[in-house]
Order: sequence, then C-alpha cells, then structure tokens
Amino acid sequence: MDLAFLHPLYEHPGPWASVYVGTSRHPEGTPHARRPTAQAWAAEPAERGCDAAT
Repeated sequence: MDLAFLHPLYEHPGPWASVYVGTSRHPEGTPHARRPTAQAWAAEPAERGCDAAT
C-alpha cells in the first residue's frame, strides 16, 4: 500500500490523530452506504478526548 500521500502530514508537528475506517463490506459504487459509517467514525476522536484542532 503506497501511503506517500500522507508524507505532508508527518512534516507538521501534532497534535493530530488518524482513524482507519474499513469500508470493504460496502459494495463498489455505493458511496451513500459508506458515508454514514465514515461519519460515525469521524466522531470517535472527539469522544476519546481529542480537541477540535486535532
């Protein structure tokens, strides 16, 4: 897996957080089905104490 596109992120000091959202259970061509899953996980860092800037 080529993650070179993340390099600019690592050039900046934190704080930052990342969340992996597995969407493989959703068929291709169904972004509407993936969106609720991603949105639910997007709230996770705040629920675990990350501030808004992170």
